[in-house]
Amino acid sequence: MNVFTTASTNVIADGPLFDWRAGAIRLAVGGEFRHEHSAGTNIAELPEDRERLIRSGFFELAVPVVAPHEGSTFGRLNLSLAGRYDSYSDVGGTFNPKVGFSWRPSALVKLRGNWGTSFLAPPFFWSNRDQVGDTWIGDVVDPRSPTRQTFALQLWGPLPDLKPETARAWNAGVDLTPPAIRNFSVSLTYFDIDYRGKIQPPHPDPDLFLTQEAQLASLITRNPTQAQIDAVCKKPSINGENCNQPIAVIIDGRFRNIARLKTRGVDTVLDYFLDTARGKVTFSLNGTYTIDQRQQITPTAPVFDLVDTVGNQTSLRLVGSLSWSLKGWTVQSTMNYTGAYRDPGSAPARKVDSWTTVDVNIGYRAAGDSGWLANTQFNLGINNALDQRPPFVNQFDLPSGTLGYDPANASLLGRQVSLQVVKRWGQ
Repeated sequence: MNVFTTASTNVIADGPLFDWRAGAIRLAVGGEFRHEHSAGTNIAELPEDRERLIRSGFFELAVPVVAPHEGSTFGRLNLSLAGRYDSYSDVGGTFNPKVGFSWRPSALVKLRGNWGTSFLAPPFFWSNRDQVGDTWIGDVVDPRSPTRQTFALQLWGPLPDLKPETARAWNAGVDLTPPAIRNFSVSLTYFDIDYRGKIQPPHPDPDLFLTQEAQLASLITRNPTQAQIDAVCKKPSINGENCNQPIAVIIDGRFRNIARLKTRGVDTVLDYFLDTARGKVTFSLNGTYTIDQRQQITPTAPVFDLVDTVGNQTSLRLVGSLSWSLKGWTVQSTMNYTGAYRDPGSAPARKVDSWTTVDVNIGYRAAGDSGWLANTQFNLGINNALDQRPPFVNQFDLPSGTLGYDPANASLLGRQVSLQVVKRWGQ
């Protein structure tokens, strides 16, 4: 039995410092304290009594540098400066700054940008040095095998002594609101995120480890000796198999600090609405184009791009919606699109088709001060209204329910219908 307790408190002060020629300078300051404690018996069946203390302080300063032109909203330039200090009793302390700006040089254009660093300690659950990861023994996909299958010993769970994650991120964007087109706006944002020590498994599906053997070679041991097997197989596997099997390969798929993971891409948002005598029509389109997502498992391992591969981000994702509202009625249709990508686990590598689904939502709000329907809202939702099946991916993992599709980019659930009724009384 294990008992986990947590206690936290925080305090925040926010308000204007003083006014100057461009407006009010505002400051927010605060602090947090958090205590986590675990006592009892951990999953390795060892006594456990450990704690983590976290002390944090932060501030954010908003400074209007240039006031807008008289009688207009453009010409304004704002700067922001923020910082946060965190002290962990088990992994040390860190200070992370953030700076940003927004500038509207004209009624058409607004420019903005941010730069900052971040810090994330390993989950407290994984910080126990006595915790032992699980093992699993069975067949995995192997392109080098005549049968396409190899009997493997897989290592699961976290590595001991995980380190904190750090990241450096920046983005720059532009918002356009053409005066000639009323109620129309478009935003473009370029983002660049560089993770160091990000905690994750080296591959989202251990069964497909060997399909990327060149990139994951340092975590794969083919034809292991009995001594190598005994060194990592210290207890029965979670599927009941023992280590006295003809194991052909050891796969180390445990959570670890990835040496580096860098992601670059562009976000796009387009909005337009039109008010008519027959209701308000709104159209929006959100899209993300991921340029690359380069991962390096260890400092000496090769760098490879994860984009457009099974279990990872696709290069293109789109969400478009069209809605109509009049009085108490709202009808909205949403299209979700995931672009096509590659399945390197197949031999030869095969294409995974794009996936498009449509959601429909119909709502009605009954207004009024009297009657049993007053202040009642009805909502009918239909997800995946066209009952589109996910594209086929050659995966089979019974424990997780992954059967012939990629759960990172699709869902096995078909059409889903929900009905919600909300009634409010009083104010």
